[in-house]
Amino acid sequence: MSWKYTYDELLERAYSQLPEVREYSERFTIPVPEIVYEGKNTVIRNYRDICRTINRDPKQVLQVMLKEIGTAGEISGDMLILQGRINTNKILDAIESYVLSYVICSECGSPDTELIRQERSLMLKCHACGAVRPIGLAKIKLRENPQLFVLMVREGREYDVIIEGTTSEGHGVAKLRNYTIIVPGVQPGEKVKVKILKVDRNTAYAEVISKK
Repeated sequence: MSWKYTYDELLERAYSQLPEVREYSERFTIPVPEIVYEGKNTVIRNYRDICRTINRDPKQVLQVMLKEIGTAGEISGDMLILQGRINTNKILDAIESYVLSYVICSECGSPDTELIRQERSLMLKCHACGAVRPIGLAKIKLRENPQLFVLMVREGREYDVIIEGTTSEGHGVAKLRNYTIIVPGVQPGEKVKVKILKVDRNTAYAEVISKK
């Protein structure tokens, strides 16, 4: 029996029929909260912009965030005003916690989701893969694999990264979600644990804690 296609042709045909891999992290970038302190209050100036990006009702987001932070607050125009001088990392933690539980699909990582009710339970339905899960499941998966759903890189935290290239100055470059991480003293291909020293928009500067 003669084959109609060579092995390479069959392999190429197989690849061509695979579904398109969708990279959600590149296009799903949560705006960095613009935080200012006014008297005894903390103001997030671009609060509604953040809610528009994650496609959630600002009032529903507010209820969850206030419980997470442990304070009172109100929406005023595009801003969120929180009572007390709230630490920046605490606000970032609250936003990330909300997104992990109420936005990101724990099966495929897509942000293309909506909140629905099944009987009395609030569920997250994914439009990308069709999965439906109870709110809170993503946090369990986050504990199992803390690198899986990293949304915000912040100062003082440690991450495992792979050095993918170098800058013109010879510093290592790694990628984590939509962040570029600059790491001195490493070479492409190395797997290292780094500590973030500074974050400037979507670029972070780090030092090596250990090498794998």
